[in-house]
Amino acid sequence: MVNCISLAGVRIYSPLSRIRTGSEMPMYAMGVNEQENPFAFGTVLPTAKFKWSVSNDKVASLYNLYSSVGLQETPENNFRVGIKAQQDGLVTVHLEVTLPKEISFKPFGSPSVLTSEIQIQVFKRLELTNPEVVQDMILLSPNSQLKLKSNRFGPTKVTYKIIVPENRASQAPVVSVDDEGNLLASSQIGSAILLVTAIEEFGIIQQLSVIVKIEEIAYMMIKPVGDIRTRDWPLTTLPVGFTIPFFVTYHDNIGQVFHAVRSQLKFRASRYNLARISFGVMNNSLAIQVVKPGYTAIKVWDSESTIP
Repeated sequence: MVNCISLAGVRIYSPLSRIRTGSEMPMYAMGVNEQENPFAFGTVLPTAKFKWSVSNDKVASLYNLYSSVGLQETPENNFRVGIKAQQDGLVTVHLEVTLPKEISFKPFGSPSVLTSEIQIQVFKRLELTNPEVVQDMILLSPNSQLKLKSNRFGPTKVTYKIIVPENRASQAPVVSVDDEGNLLASSQIGSAILLVTAIEEFGIIQQLSVIVKIEEIAYMMIKPVGDIRTRDWPLTTLPVGFTIPFFVTYHDNIGQVFHAVRSQLKFRASRYNLARISFGVMNNSLAIQVVKPGYTAIKVWDSESTIP
C-alpha cells in the first residue's frame, strides 16, 4: 500500500524537554501525524528546505549530522539536527520548512512555509563548588572540617549523606556530614563515600558520589600568588612598600593537595625590621610587606602538625 500525503503542518520532535549542560540529543521534523515522518518527506524531489535556529546560542547550539567530519550540509532536506546544551537557561528551537511550489499544499502552486517551535530547558550538572573536586575525591586531614557547596541552590533541594559499606556498619565512621553540608573528619585514617543529591524544582533528581579520604599530612608548601608587572619588568627584587600574598598548601604522601586541614599557622622572619608579616584574608594565607631594603628569611610552620 502506498499512501500519498500532503504535508500541511510541521512539528519538532525532541526526546526530552529538559537536558543537562554538556549533553546532546537529536531533533528532527515531523508532520502532524505519525505517517508524516522523515521516511516520507526526507528525500522528496523537488527538495524542501529546512531552516533551524535557536533563540539563544549561549544556552544551546545546533549542529548538523555530518559537521564533525567536515561536511557542510545545505538546507535541502536537512530534517535532522543535533542540539548541544551549553549553559543553564531556557532556549527556543525554531524550524522553518519551505515547500517548493510543486509539492505545496497551497492553491495556485505557490511555495508554502511551515513553522514550529519547541522550548528546551537546560539545567546545570550537579557539581561541588567547594571544594572543586578533582578525580571525584575530597582529601581531609584528621579532625578537620569543610563546608560543602554545590552549584545548585535556590528552589533546588540539596542533601548530603555518608554511605557506609555493610561490612563496616558496626565501626565508627571516619567522616560525618550534617544537613547544612558541614563535613567533619574524625581522628581516624580511612575513607568513605559522600552522596550528594539535588532535587530540581521540575522533578529531575541528580546524584553525585565522591570519595572522602582522611590522611596524614606529609608536607606543606608556601607559594606567592599574583602577577608582578611594572614598567621596569622583570624585577629581581621586591620593591619597598610592596605587599605580596602567599598561600600555604598541605600535601599527602604522593603530593596530592588537601582540601581542608586542621591547622594553626605560625611564622617568623629572620630580620623583623625588613618585612611585616600578617595573616591574609583567606584561610592558610599570609601577606608579607617589604619595609626596608635587605634580605630576610621567612619561616612558616603549623603548630597543629608534626611536619618537620
